Amino acid sequence: VDFSDFVFIPYGEFIMGHNTELPEDFNPEHKVTLSGFWIHQAEVTNQQYAACVAAGICSKPSVEKDEPYRYGRAQYANYPVVGVNWYQAVEYCEWIDARLPSEAEWEKAARGTDHRLYTWGNQSPDLPSTGNQIVHDSLKPAGANSKDISPYGLLDMGRNVSEWVNDFFQESW
Repeated sequence: VDFSDFVFIPYGEFIMGHNTELPEDFNPEHKVTLSGFWIHQAEVTNQQYAACVAAGICSKPSVEKDEPYRYGRAQYANYPVVGVNWYQAVEYCEWIDARLPSEAEWEKAARGTDHRLYTWGNQSPDLPSTGNQIVHDSLKPAGANSKDISPYGLLDMGRNVSEWVNDFFQESW
Protein backbone atom coordinates (compact mmCIF):
# COMPACT_ATOMS: atom_id res chain seq x y z
CA VAL A 1 0.00 0.00 0.00
CA ASP A 2 2.77 2.48 0.91
CA PHE A 3 5.57 0.92 -1.17
CA SER A 4 7.43 -0.18 1.96
CA ASP A 5 10.28 -2.62 1.87
CA PHE A 6 10.13 -5.42 4.41
CA VAL A 7 12.88 -7.76 5.59
CA PHE A 8 12.34 -11.34 6.77
CA ILE A 9 13.95 -12.21 10.10
CA PRO A 10 14.31 -16.01 10.35
CA TYR A 11 13.25 -18.33 13.17
CA GLY A 12 15.83 -18.80 15.87
CA GLU A 13 17.33 -18.01 19.21
CA PHE A 14 19.19 -14.88 20.27
CA ILE A 15 20.42 -13.27 23.47
CA MET A 16 18.09 -10.45 24.49
CA GLY A 17 19.11 -7.72 26.91
CA HIS A 18 22.47 -6.85 28.36
CA ASN A 19 23.98 -7.49 31.78
CA THR A 20 24.97 -4.44 33.81
CA GLU A 21 25.97 -3.95 37.42
CA LEU A 22 23.12 -1.54 38.10
CA PRO A 23 19.48 -2.52 37.53
CA GLU A 24 18.32 -1.38 34.09
CA ASP A 25 15.20 -2.07 32.05
CA PHE A 26 17.24 -4.18 29.61
CA ASN A 27 18.90 -6.66 31.98
CA PRO A 28 19.54 -9.45 32.65
CA GLU A 29 20.56 -11.15 29.42
CA HIS A 30 18.31 -14.06 28.53
CA LYS A 31 17.77 -16.43 25.60
CA VAL A 32 14.69 -15.86 23.48
CA THR A 33 13.48 -18.02 20.59
CA LEU A 34 11.29 -16.35 17.99
CA SER A 35 9.36 -17.55 14.99
CA GLY A 36 10.28 -15.96 11.68
CA PHE A 37 8.68 -12.57 11.01
CA TRP A 38 8.67 -9.64 8.60
CA ILE A 39 9.65 -6.11 9.66
CA HIS A 40 9.78 -2.71 7.95
CA GLN A 41 13.30 -2.15 6.61
CA ALA A 42 13.38 1.54 7.50
CA GLU A 43 11.49 4.11 9.50
CA VAL A 44 8.06 5.13 8.21
CA THR A 45 8.46 8.38 6.30
CA ASN A 46 6.27 11.47 6.32
CA GLN A 47 5.27 10.64 2.73
CA GLN A 48 4.23 7.08 3.62
CA TYR A 49 2.30 8.21 6.69
CA ALA A 50 0.64 11.04 4.71
CA ALA A 51 -0.84 8.42 2.36
CA CYS A 52 -2.56 6.83 5.36
CA VAL A 53 -3.86 10.25 6.45
CA ALA A 54 -5.11 10.93 2.90
CA ALA A 55 -6.91 7.57 2.93
CA GLY A 56 -8.80 8.69 6.04
CA ILE A 57 -7.32 5.95 8.23
CA CYS A 58 -4.63 7.82 10.17
CA SER A 59 -4.72 11.21 11.87
CA LYS A 60 -2.00 13.82 11.45
CA PRO A 61 0.98 13.63 13.81
CA SER A 62 1.22 15.92 16.80
CA VAL A 63 3.73 18.71 17.15
CA GLU A 64 6.68 17.53 19.24
CA LYS A 65 8.06 19.82 21.93
CA ASP A 66 11.37 21.41 20.90
CA GLU A 67 11.18 19.75 17.47
CA PRO A 68 10.35 21.50 14.15
CA TYR A 69 7.12 20.26 12.56
CA ARG A 70 8.28 18.56 9.37
CA TYR A 71 5.11 16.68 8.48
CA GLY A 72 3.42 17.94 5.31
CA ARG A 73 6.49 19.84 4.08
CA ALA A 74 7.78 18.56 0.74
CA GLN A 75 11.46 18.87 1.64
CA TYR A 76 10.89 16.43 4.53
CA ALA A 77 8.89 13.81 2.63
CA ASN A 78 11.61 11.16 3.13
CA TYR A 79 12.25 11.96 6.78
CA PRO A 80 10.81 9.66 9.44
CA VAL A 81 7.42 10.69 10.70
CA VAL A 82 7.51 11.94 14.32
CA GLY A 83 4.72 12.92 16.69
CA VAL A 84 2.82 9.68 16.13
CA ASN A 85 1.54 7.97 19.27
CA TRP A 86 1.27 4.22 19.77
CA TYR A 87 -2.37 4.10 18.64
CA GLN A 88 -1.56 5.99 15.44
CA ALA A 89 1.34 3.61 14.79
CA VAL A 90 -1.00 0.63 15.19
CA GLU A 91 -3.55 2.21 12.79
CA TYR A 92 -0.82 2.76 10.23
CA CYS A 93 0.40 -0.84 10.55
CA GLU A 94 -3.13 -2.17 10.12
CA TRP A 95 -3.54 0.01 7.03
CA ILE A 96 -0.48 -1.60 5.40
CA ASP A 97 -1.58 -5.08 6.59
CA ALA A 98 1.24 -5.31 9.12
CA ARG A 99 1.72 -5.00 12.87
CA LEU A 100 4.14 -3.47 15.33
CA PRO A 101 6.96 -5.85 16.28
CA SER A 102 7.32 -7.11 19.82
CA GLU A 103 10.26 -5.75 21.82
CA ALA A 104 12.03 -9.08 21.35
CA GLU A 105 11.44 -9.05 17.58
CA TRP A 106 12.71 -5.48 17.32
CA GLU A 107 15.84 -6.29 19.33
CA LYS A 108 16.65 -9.41 17.29
CA ALA A 109 16.13 -7.49 14.04
CA ALA A 110 18.40 -4.71 15.32
CA ARG A 111 21.18 -6.71 16.98
CA GLY A 112 21.12 -10.05 15.18
CA THR A 113 22.24 -13.28 16.80
CA ASP A 114 25.93 -12.61 17.38
CA HIS A 115 25.39 -10.88 20.74
CA ARG A 116 26.43 -7.42 19.58
CA LEU A 117 25.56 -4.36 21.67
CA TYR A 118 24.46 -2.15 18.77
CA THR A 119 23.14 -2.68 15.26
CA TRP A 120 26.62 -2.03 13.84
CA GLY A 121 28.63 -4.00 16.41
CA ASN A 122 30.08 -3.36 19.87
CA GLN A 123 31.75 0.01 19.37
CA SER A 124 30.03 2.89 21.15
CA PRO A 125 28.43 5.34 18.72
CA ASP A 126 29.70 8.21 20.86
CA LEU A 127 33.42 7.58 20.33
CA PRO A 128 34.83 9.43 17.29
CA SER A 129 37.88 7.14 17.32
CA THR A 130 35.72 4.16 16.25
CA GLY A 131 35.27 5.55 12.75
CA ASN A 132 31.63 4.62 13.15
CA GLN A 133 30.35 8.15 13.73
CA ILE A 134 26.66 7.35 14.05
CA VAL A 135 26.17 10.42 16.21
CA HIS A 136 24.45 13.37 14.58
CA ASP A 137 22.90 16.60 15.76
CA SER A 138 19.66 16.50 13.81
CA LEU A 139 17.11 14.23 12.23
CA LYS A 140 18.19 12.63 8.95
CA PRO A 141 16.13 11.19 6.08
CA ALA A 142 15.06 7.59 6.68
CA GLY A 143 17.92 5.23 5.84
CA ALA A 144 20.54 8.01 5.58
CA ASN A 145 22.79 6.73 8.39
CA SER A 146 24.93 4.51 6.17
CA LYS A 147 26.78 2.91 9.10
CA ASP A 148 23.61 2.20 11.12
CA ILE A 149 22.67 -1.04 9.39
CA SER A 150 21.62 -4.16 11.29
CA PRO A 151 22.95 -7.64 10.48
CA TYR A 152 19.67 -8.23 8.59
CA GLY A 153 19.95 -5.04 6.54
CA LEU A 154 17.53 -2.90 8.53
CA LEU A 155 18.25 0.82 8.58
CA ASP A 156 18.41 3.41 11.39
CA MET A 157 17.65 1.04 14.25
CA GLY A 158 20.34 2.54 16.44
CA ARG A 159 19.78 6.25 15.88
CA ASN A 160 17.53 8.87 14.23
CA VAL A 161 14.10 8.39 15.86
CA SER A 162 12.62 5.97 18.37
CA GLU A 163 10.29 3.25 17.16
CA TRP A 164 7.13 1.88 18.75
CA VAL A 165 6.82 -1.81 19.65
CA ASN A 166 3.70 -3.77 20.48
CA ASP A 167 4.67 -4.52 24.10
CA PHE A 168 4.33 -2.15 26.99
CA PHE A 169 6.93 -1.42 29.65
CA GLN A 170 6.14 -2.14 33.26
CA GLU A 171 8.90 -1.36 35.74
CA SER A 172 7.81 -3.88 38.34
CA TRP A 173 5.33 -6.72 38.46
